[in-house]
Amino acid sequence: MALSEDEKRVLAQLEELMSAEDPQFAQSMAEQTKTVSSITPRAIAIGVLAILLGLGIVFGAVAIKVPALGVLGFLLATFGVYWASTQRTSRQVDAPASEQPTKPSSAFMSKLEERWDERERGEGRF
Repeated sequence: MALSEDEKRVLAQLEELMSAEDPQFAQSMAEQTKTVSSITPRAIAIGVLAILLGLGIVFGAVAIKVPALGVLGFLLATFGVYWASTQRTSRQVDAPASEQPTKPSSAFMSKLEERWDERERGEGRF
């Protein structure tokens, strides 16, 4: 659901008040929105393979009754979970050149609202 004109106006006023009250905070928020961090597919694949291999070792160790090998398999599976969840990559998000640092989300929000309205009218691209 798109924002009404009144809601847009109130949101813009809140952004202006926040920028006027604490410009350093507004600047830090503008800088934070320019970097995106995500888990890489490669890290997930390596982590899943380590988990599966570790669990295979655990089951094999139980079958041949070697507890030390089971502990090793458990540690490998735990390492796989750790690897898959901590290997991240950061990338810069292109911000419009006309965007002011004190209003980081205005252009972004207006684009989202436009796309939402287009989809509601059946004109949007999917």
